[in-house]
Amino acid sequence: MQSGDGELKLGGLGAQRDFIDVRDVARAVHAASLSAAQGVINIGSGRAVRLRDAAVVLARVAGYGGTLHELDGPPGGHLRPTIGHPRPDSDHVAPVAYPYPDGCGSWQQADVRTARDRLGWRPRINLEESLADIWMEAACRI
Repeated sequence: MQSGDGELKLGGLGAQRDFIDVRDVARAVHAASLSAAQGVINIGSGRAVRLRDAAVVLARVAGYGGTLHELDGPPGGHLRPTIGHPRPDSDHVAPVAYPYPDGCGSWQQADVRTARDRLGWRPRINLEESLADIWMEAACRI
């Protein structure tokens, strides 16, 4: 934005992720600390958001008036090493291509019913508010 670029090139925006504001996570941790609930309790927004939609929201809250251009191909466009041992005939680990660099696939969404039922917790801060607050905090530091 500072250099006046009218186009931002981004890749891998087809994946969907469940974004949650850290303040909501903190409230969930506090609720869990006061609860007798046991076992795994997922914390998230309970909604998958396509990364391209999150990028559009971030651009809007940042005041970016340029064009977002989505590059073709999987995000990152690089290879990740396998987890494990090197091949017996070699002293290196063979790379394996993942369609998504975080190894999570194209879609993630938390099932937050247990948090609601056992902790009485629900997320309060939507993605736009969260991104706007993060952007404002970052902008104030510059």
